[in-house]
Amino acid sequence: MNRERGLTIANTNFKFLDEGAYGIVFVDRDDCRIIKVLARKAGPEAHCAAVYESEAIAYSIAMKSDELRSLIPEYFGARKGLKIEDATGNDVTSEFYSEFNFELEFVLGTFVKMGQISGAVRDPVVLAFQREGIAHMIDASASLEGGRITKVIDFGMQDLEQEW
Repeated sequence: MNRERGLTIANTNFKFLDEGAYGIVFVDRDDCRIIKVLARKAGPEAHCAAVYESEAIAYSIAMKSDELRSLIPEYFGARKGLKIEDATGNDVTSEFYSEFNFELEFVLGTFVKMGQISGAVRDPVVLAFQREGIAHMIDASASLEGGRITKVIDFGMQDLEQEW
């Protein structure tokens, strides 16, 4: 649905790329960056804030880790004042928790869920994240090259169950 809407981040080159359970991903292919923004339809603000914080802290920790830094896209933090528009220029920012966003390096490749990767390849990587306190790997995806994991995305500090 959102792909057809032509969503963009106003006054930037960021255009809709994909969407997941919690957010929309925009890409600026010229600068090789993405911005993930959490959507209001994903749940109550308090829960989405906890999910955002879990992911943002996990990326910050991974960036500081010699063992993990090369396994994740470069993390640039949050942007302030995002305005999201549809293809006709309508402001649709109210559909998002626009303050719950972060910018990452855009990694070209095919990502698969960690659960689809053989344990011999996956388990040492998951353990490396866990050693840094990053425990939520169930939703993580990875790109593979030559039978090894090259990048991991969509991880967090802990699993957060949504309470309705």
